Amino acid sequence: GDYLPSGGRAWIDGHHVVHDRQRVHESMGYCPQADPLIELMTARETLVMFARLKNLPERSIPQVVQALLDKVTLTPYADRVCGSYSGGNKRKLSLAIALVGSPAVIFLDEPSSGMDPKSRRKMWDIIMKERTLRSIVLTTHSMEEADVLSSRIAIMTSGRTRIVDTPQALKARFGKGYVLCIDFSPQSELSANLFVQRCLGAKVEPVELTRLTAKYELGSDCRLVARLFVEMHEESRAHGITHWGVSQSRLNDVFMQVVGEAADDDQAV
Repeated sequence: GDYLPSGGRAWIDGHHVVHDRQRVHESMGYCPQADPLIELMTARETLVMFARLKNLPERSIPQVVQALLDKVTLTPYADRVCGSYSGGNKRKLSLAIALVGSPAVIFLDEPSSGMDPKSRRKMWDIIMKERTLRSIVLTTHSMEEADVLSSRIAIMTSGRTRIVDTPQALKARFGKGYVLCIDFSPQSELSANLFVQRCLGAKVEPVELTRLTAKYELGSDCRLVARLFVEMHEESRAHGITHWGVSQSRLNDVFMQVVGEAADDDQAV
């Protein structure tokens, strides 16, 4: 990096980030948020250039480059200048650059930024496969992306790491447990709500209510959820409920709660 650390110690693949920087650079790959591309070069030329910068053996470079193009599904566009690529294909090429030399660790900064949903899903599939081969450190503003790709999540606010844990543990600690969402037919709101109250064994009001939908927080009691499944399956349509589903709290709910608690702590200080 351009700046030496002000304190602390860190290693990448067993190499000290200050005292063994050359080996650290050889052991890592980086995909920045802004694509590091020369737009008059093709994808193949770009990967050859980075392979030579990584000091790969010249004889192996054509095979390595073709394998990377196949991995990120860019082979059909390999010999077109990358300035003509879609935003999604530029991000794929940036990921391929990070993978040159098969580094032990790759750092991905907003890897799917600006991609349409279909391209984003393809990018996630590639990252999921790479996760089994190397360590990946990823930054993102997308809670869905963090939930899908991460085995551990660090939530940061105001430049400080507030908590680090698995997605499941974060949901269990900060989430609202399970959530029931229902769709009901016109004129069935009262009947549907009374039926849900009966299933839950308590007077409960929806946390979200629109003209034909409602959402209820169920807590974390698995036995309650199991009983709810049985009763909803058997009787929901008789009470005007057309569709229903149970899910866990979203990671976005966790993030908002952690941010809120962090803001309260900062104000207290």
